[in-house]
Parts: sequence; C-alpha cells; structure tokens
Amino acid sequence: MQTKLPEIYDYSSNKYEVRDRDSKRKGKGMLYGDQRRQARDSEIKNGDVVLVEQKKKNRLSTVFNPNQCQWLKKGK
Repeated sequence: MQTKLPEIYDYSSNKYEVRDRDSKRKGKGMLYGDQRRQARDSEIKNGDVVLVEQKKKNRLSTVFNPNQCQWLKKGK
C-alpha cells in the first residue's frame, strides 16, 4: 500500500508526569533567566534604612525620595 491510512493516536499520558515535566522545564527556565540577569539574594534586613525611588514630576526632580525610609518587612 502506498499511502498510510488515518488512525487515531492515543495521547493519553499521565497528568502527573506532564505536571512534573512542566515544573522541571519552568525551573530550568527560571535558573537560566536568573543567570542571564545576574540575580542574587537581597541583603536587606528588617529595620535597615533605604532610599525609595519616586516618580519623575519634572526634569529637575530627583530619582529617589529625599526622605529616608525604614525597611519593615521583606516580601516574597
């Protein structure tokens, strides 16, 4: 026979295998992105004095708020 007959292929794969494979690939992608951006853990602790970036109101305004703020709580 020269041509193939159409057939139904069963793509049934275990949803847990798919979930594991997906999480591994996402983790690998996050590691690659962190390496490309040279990401590292923050050394800021609760109670540290920090500068806060502010919106630019005009061209003479400063990038950071002139009042120093105290770091209260670290998020995620």
